[in-house]
Amino acid sequence: YVDINRVVYRGVARVTVSEKPTASVSGTVTDEVTGLPIAGAHLLVQKIGPIRWARAVRSDSTGSYTANNLIPGLYFVRATAKDYLPEYYDNKEQLFEANILTASADDSLTGIDFALGRGGAISGFVKAEADSAPLPRSLVTAEHILSKRKKHTLSAADGSFEISGLHAGDYQVLAAAKGYRSEHFDDAQPGEQPTILSVTPPDVITEVNFYLSTASGISGTVVDAVSGDPLAKATVWVFEKASDSANRKHVKRVANARTDENGEYLVGVRPGSYFVFAEARGYFGEYFDNQKTIMDANEVEVVADAHTQNIDFSLDRLGSISGTVIDENTATPLADATVIAYLERDSRSLAPDIQGVPPS
Repeated sequence: YVDINRVVYRGVARVTVSEKPTASVSGTVTDEVTGLPIAGAHLLVQKIGPIRWARAVRSDSTGSYTANNLIPGLYFVRATAKDYLPEYYDNKEQLFEANILTASADDSLTGIDFALGRGGAISGFVKAEADSAPLPRSLVTAEHILSKRKKHTLSAADGSFEISGLHAGDYQVLAAAKGYRSEHFDDAQPGEQPTILSVTPPDVITEVNFYLSTASGISGTVVDAVSGDPLAKATVWVFEKASDSANRKHVKRVANARTDENGEYLVGVRPGSYFVFAEARGYFGEYFDNQKTIMDANEVEVVADAHTQNIDFSLDRLGSISGTVIDENTATPLADATVIAYLERDSRSLAPDIQGVPPS
């Protein structure tokens, strides 16, 4: 048990009793076509048997790696790197095909080398159907038809994306973004037969482009009330009244979103009536439109296939209290003392100030 800042945590330690870990495995990781070293490749050296023991290391700028402190026994080694197909030693795709290494005490197994092949890739962009505006941070997923393995990526600021390191085979690709309707390539809606893309490593399939149609949602900005500066990473919460009650005190959270570097947000919700709350670290939280409590909050109406825009927030900074804590007899400063500020609500009770925490 560990006490950290007056919070007690319980931990569990696994004790391994075995021979001393004195063996090692080393080698290089290179590109199978160019022969150039691959820096930053991830190597997993995993022991086989009842004792769970593994070492994970990365290759250096020369492509070299060494995994030290291995318990004597049987091992497999796996290498992975960005844009490359993963591989078990020696040039095997599946674990059951892997060459097993035997490491004895004080052994140094050298020459455990990997020549990785680049995987295939799929690239394109995601934009809004209405105005061709790029949709950054859209989730693009490529799913292998037979194995059902999926690889994901997020689109960049200009809406572009590339999913790399793909095995050979047929894939379907799906793009999704908050406030927009998801669709498969090429313009296939969920439930419709998507276009199948055949990937042949190391080729790149380009022009896999998406134009997503608008779905219902809420958008706006969150800024500093004094300076007007955008507040990045502010959280916007969306609540609706509980179905069994018309009382505003009974609400349920249905969605949330984070603002980007421009203080902008977009959250997708179904058509209906909602309460919207924004908060940011170091600021008072508030409901739209400049309301402090759920009882005073203005409802935000959302209609089908449209974004309710300009649901904006100007947040006020929290106040602060500062001072010093010393020993009353010696005047010695007391480090790591805990100072708690309470908001006095009435003459009978004191309660911590939890303003800014949205209702659950």
